[in-house]
Amino acid sequence: MKRHFGPRGWWPALRPGAGQSDRPVYDPRRRRLTAGQRFEISIGAILTQNTAWTNVEKAILNLHRRGALSFEKIRRIPRARLARLIRPSGYFNQKAIKLKNWIAFLGRRPSKAGQLDRMRHMDVDRARAALLSVNGIGPETADSILLYALEKPVFVVDAYTRRVFSRHGWISGNEPYETIRKQLEAALPPRVPLWNDYHAQIVEIGKTYCHRRRPLCRSCPLYGRDFFWSEAAFTSVIG
Repeated sequence: MKRHFGPRGWWPALRPGAGQSDRPVYDPRRRRLTAGQRFEISIGAILTQNTAWTNVEKAILNLHRRGALSFEKIRRIPRARLARLIRPSGYFNQKAIKLKNWIAFLGRRPSKAGQLDRMRHMDVDRARAALLSVNGIGPETADSILLYALEKPVFVVDAYTRRVFSRHGWISGNEPYETIRKQLEAALPPRVPLWNDYHAQIVEIGKTYCHRRRPLCRSCPLYGRDFFWSEAAFTSVIG
Protein backbone atom coordinates (compact mmCIF):
# COMPACT_ATOMS: atom_id res chain seq x y z
CA MET A 1 0.00 0.00 0.00
CA LYS A 2 2.79 2.41 0.89
CA ARG A 3 4.63 1.69 -2.36
CA HIS A 4 1.42 2.43 -4.23
CA PHE A 5 0.17 5.51 -2.38
CA GLY A 6 3.31 6.80 -0.69
CA PRO A 7 3.30 7.98 2.96
CA ARG A 8 -0.06 9.49 3.81
CA GLY A 9 1.20 12.05 6.33
CA TRP A 10 -1.83 11.61 8.57
CA TRP A 11 -3.84 13.09 10.34
CA PRO A 12 -5.19 15.73 7.87
CA ALA A 13 -4.77 19.15 9.48
CA LEU A 14 -4.96 22.76 8.44
CA ARG A 15 -1.60 24.24 7.58
CA PRO A 16 -1.02 27.77 8.92
CA GLY A 17 -2.54 30.16 6.43
CA ALA A 18 -5.13 27.64 5.24
CA GLY A 19 -7.72 30.38 5.61
CA GLN A 20 -6.43 31.85 2.35
CA SER A 21 -6.44 28.61 0.36
CA ASP A 22 -9.38 27.12 2.30
CA ARG A 23 -7.88 23.64 1.94
CA PRO A 24 -6.98 21.19 4.67
CA VAL A 25 -3.72 19.51 3.70
CA TYR A 26 -1.55 16.59 4.65
CA ASP A 27 1.88 17.64 5.87
CA PRO A 28 4.23 14.62 5.81
CA ARG A 29 7.10 16.90 6.92
CA ARG A 30 5.47 17.39 10.31
CA ARG A 31 7.73 16.21 13.10
CA ARG A 32 6.09 17.49 16.28
CA LEU A 33 2.47 18.37 16.90
CA THR A 34 1.55 21.67 18.45
CA ALA A 35 -1.13 21.91 21.15
CA GLY A 36 -3.42 23.49 18.57
CA GLN A 37 -2.91 20.62 16.12
CA ARG A 38 -3.61 18.04 18.83
CA PHE A 39 -6.82 19.85 19.64
CA GLU A 40 -7.83 20.11 15.98
CA ILE A 41 -7.22 16.37 15.51
CA SER A 42 -9.47 15.59 18.47
CA ILE A 43 -12.24 17.73 16.97
CA GLY A 44 -11.86 15.98 13.61
CA ALA A 45 -11.98 12.56 15.28
CA ILE A 46 -15.38 13.41 16.78
CA LEU A 47 -16.76 14.99 13.61
CA THR A 48 -15.77 12.04 11.41
CA GLN A 49 -18.14 9.68 13.21
CA ASN A 50 -20.55 8.14 10.67
CA THR A 51 -19.45 10.33 7.78
CA ALA A 52 -16.77 10.70 5.11
CA TRP A 53 -13.71 12.84 5.74
CA THR A 54 -14.63 15.18 2.88
CA ASN A 55 -17.66 16.25 4.93
CA VAL A 56 -15.49 16.75 8.01
CA GLU A 57 -13.17 19.01 6.00
CA LYS A 58 -16.09 21.29 5.20
CA ALA A 59 -17.14 21.46 8.84
CA ILE A 60 -13.59 22.17 10.06
CA LEU A 61 -13.19 24.88 7.44
CA ASN A 62 -16.44 26.47 8.60
CA LEU A 63 -15.06 26.57 12.15
CA HIS A 64 -11.75 27.93 10.89
CA ARG A 65 -13.29 30.68 8.76
CA ARG A 66 -15.45 31.84 11.68
CA GLY A 67 -12.46 31.82 14.02
CA ALA A 68 -14.12 29.07 16.06
CA LEU A 69 -11.54 26.28 15.74
CA SER A 70 -10.14 26.63 19.25
CA PHE A 71 -10.82 25.37 22.75
CA GLU A 72 -12.02 28.72 24.06
CA LYS A 73 -14.23 29.53 21.06
CA ILE A 74 -15.98 26.17 21.08
CA ARG A 75 -16.43 26.47 24.85
CA ARG A 76 -18.14 29.85 24.52
CA ILE A 77 -20.12 29.45 21.29
CA PRO A 78 -23.84 28.64 21.71
CA ARG A 79 -24.57 25.02 20.93
CA ALA A 80 -27.12 25.89 18.23
CA ARG A 81 -24.59 28.05 16.37
CA LEU A 82 -21.93 25.35 16.73
CA ALA A 83 -24.36 22.85 15.20
CA ARG A 84 -24.90 25.14 12.21
CA LEU A 85 -21.16 25.47 11.61
CA ILE A 86 -20.56 21.72 11.66
CA ARG A 87 -23.68 20.87 9.64
CA PRO A 88 -21.69 19.39 6.70
CA SER A 89 -20.42 16.60 8.98
CA GLY A 90 -23.93 15.18 9.46
CA TYR A 91 -25.73 14.42 12.73
CA PHE A 92 -24.73 17.99 13.56
CA ASN A 93 -26.99 18.47 16.57
CA GLN A 94 -25.68 15.32 18.24
CA LYS A 95 -22.10 16.16 17.31
CA ALA A 96 -22.45 19.67 18.74
CA ILE A 97 -23.41 18.05 22.05
CA LYS A 98 -20.45 15.68 21.79
CA LEU A 99 -18.07 18.58 21.13
CA LYS A 100 -19.43 20.43 24.16
CA ASN A 101 -18.97 17.28 26.25
CA TRP A 102 -15.40 17.02 24.99
CA ILE A 103 -14.66 20.63 25.86
CA ALA A 104 -16.13 20.14 29.34
CA PHE A 105 -13.90 17.11 29.80
CA LEU A 106 -10.78 19.00 28.72
CA GLY A 107 -11.42 21.63 31.37
CA ARG A 108 -11.63 25.39 31.48
CA ARG A 109 -7.99 26.21 30.83
CA PRO A 110 -7.60 28.74 27.98
CA SER A 111 -4.51 26.81 26.81
CA LYS A 112 -6.90 24.77 24.61
CA ALA A 113 -6.25 21.35 26.05
CA GLY A 114 -5.04 21.11 29.61
CA GLN A 115 -6.43 17.62 30.08
CA LEU A 116 -5.38 16.59 26.58
CA ASP A 117 -1.79 17.56 27.39
CA ARG A 118 -1.93 15.66 30.67
CA MET A 119 -3.12 12.51 28.90
CA ARG A 120 0.03 12.53 26.81
CA HIS A 121 1.88 11.49 29.95
CA MET A 122 -0.57 8.75 30.97
CA ASP A 123 -0.12 5.11 30.01
CA VAL A 124 -2.28 3.95 27.12
CA ASP A 125 -4.89 2.07 29.16
CA ARG A 126 -5.43 4.93 31.59
CA ALA A 127 -5.69 7.52 28.81
CA ARG A 128 -8.08 5.31 26.84
CA ALA A 129 -10.32 4.82 29.87
CA ALA A 130 -10.41 8.58 30.39
CA LEU A 131 -11.45 9.17 26.78
CA LEU A 132 -14.14 6.49 26.89
CA SER A 133 -15.62 8.16 29.96
CA VAL A 134 -16.68 11.11 27.80
CA ASN A 135 -20.28 10.86 26.60
CA GLY A 136 -20.12 10.64 22.81
CA ILE A 137 -16.65 9.12 22.48
CA GLY A 138 -16.57 5.44 21.57
CA PRO A 139 -13.65 3.07 20.95
CA GLU A 140 -12.85 4.18 17.38
CA THR A 141 -12.92 7.88 18.25
CA ALA A 142 -10.90 7.31 21.42
CA ASP A 143 -8.26 5.32 19.53
CA SER A 144 -8.07 7.96 16.78
CA ILE A 145 -7.33 10.60 19.42
CA LEU A 146 -4.83 8.33 21.16
CA LEU A 147 -2.93 7.50 17.99
CA TYR A 148 -3.05 10.76 16.07
CA ALA A 149 -3.33 13.47 18.74
CA LEU A 150 -1.51 11.81 21.66
CA GLU A 151 0.82 9.66 19.52
CA LYS A 152 0.27 6.50 21.51
CA PRO A 153 0.56 2.96 20.03
CA VAL A 154 -3.10 2.03 19.50
CA PHE A 155 -4.49 0.57 16.29
CA VAL A 156 -7.66 2.22 15.00
CA VAL A 157 -10.29 -0.21 13.70
CA ASP A 158 -12.83 1.37 11.38
CA ALA A 159 -15.28 0.16 8.74
CA TYR A 160 -12.52 0.08 6.12
CA THR A 161 -10.40 -2.17 8.33
CA ARG A 162 -13.24 -4.64 8.74
CA ARG A 163 -14.06 -4.58 5.03
CA VAL A 164 -10.52 -4.99 3.69
CA PHE A 165 -9.42 -7.61 6.20
CA SER A 166 -12.61 -9.68 5.94
CA ARG A 167 -12.51 -9.71 2.14
CA HIS A 168 -9.01 -11.17 2.33
CA GLY A 169 -10.10 -13.78 4.85
CA TRP A 170 -8.08 -12.49 7.82
CA ILE A 171 -11.17 -11.86 9.95
CA SER A 172 -14.86 -12.61 9.63
CA GLY A 173 -15.69 -8.92 9.97
CA ASN A 174 -18.21 -9.41 12.74
CA GLU A 175 -15.77 -9.65 15.64
CA PRO A 176 -16.05 -7.15 18.49
CA TYR A 177 -13.95 -4.01 18.09
CA GLU A 178 -11.56 -5.02 20.88
CA THR A 179 -10.94 -8.46 19.39
CA ILE A 180 -9.77 -7.00 16.08
CA ARG A 181 -7.74 -4.24 17.72
CA LYS A 182 -5.87 -6.62 20.01
CA GLN A 183 -5.28 -9.07 17.18
CA LEU A 184 -3.68 -6.36 15.04
CA GLU A 185 -1.68 -4.89 17.90
CA ALA A 186 -0.29 -8.33 18.78
CA ALA A 187 0.83 -8.86 15.18
CA LEU A 188 2.67 -5.56 14.74
CA PRO A 189 5.59 -3.89 16.52
CA PRO A 190 4.31 -1.05 18.78
CA ARG A 191 5.66 1.80 16.65
CA VAL A 192 3.42 4.84 16.47
CA PRO A 193 4.58 5.99 12.98
CA LEU A 194 3.92 2.50 11.60
CA TRP A 195 0.39 2.26 13.00
CA ASN A 196 -0.31 5.88 12.07
CA ASP A 197 0.49 5.29 8.42
CA TYR A 198 -0.91 1.73 8.33
CA HIS A 199 -4.39 2.90 9.29
CA ALA A 200 -4.14 5.79 6.82
CA GLN A 201 -3.18 3.35 4.05
CA ILE A 202 -6.18 1.13 4.85
CA VAL A 203 -8.47 4.16 4.64
CA GLU A 204 -6.98 5.06 1.24
CA ILE A 205 -7.47 1.49 -0.02
CA GLY A 206 -11.08 1.57 1.19
CA LYS A 207 -11.86 4.93 -0.40
CA THR A 208 -10.11 4.20 -3.70
CA TYR A 209 -10.63 0.50 -4.35
CA CYS A 210 -12.41 -1.50 -1.65
CA HIS A 211 -15.84 0.05 -2.15
CA ARG A 212 -18.73 -1.46 -0.25
CA ARG A 213 -20.80 -2.43 -3.29
CA ARG A 214 -18.53 -2.29 -6.34
CA PRO A 215 -14.94 -2.97 -5.27
CA LEU A 216 -12.19 -2.52 -7.84
CA CYS A 217 -10.36 -5.67 -6.78
CA ARG A 218 -8.17 -6.25 -9.83
CA SER A 219 -6.89 -2.67 -9.77
CA CYS A 220 -6.13 -2.76 -6.05
CA PRO A 221 -2.45 -2.94 -5.03
CA LEU A 222 -3.39 -5.69 -2.55
CA TYR A 223 -4.80 -7.96 -5.25
CA GLY A 224 -2.84 -11.16 -5.87
CA ARG A 225 -0.02 -10.58 -3.42
CA ASP A 226 0.63 -12.81 -0.41
CA PHE A 227 -3.01 -13.80 0.04
CA PHE A 228 -5.99 -14.56 -2.15
CA TRP A 229 -9.33 -12.85 -2.37
CA SER A 230 -12.20 -15.04 -1.19
CA GLU A 231 -15.45 -14.69 -3.09
CA ALA A 232 -17.31 -16.35 -0.23
CA ALA A 233 -15.88 -13.85 2.26
CA PHE A 234 -16.76 -11.00 -0.09
CA THR A 235 -20.34 -12.22 -0.50
CA SER A 236 -20.77 -12.57 3.26
CA VAL A 237 -19.77 -8.94 3.72
CA ILE A 238 -21.97 -7.25 1.12
CA GLY A 239 -24.88 -9.71 1.26
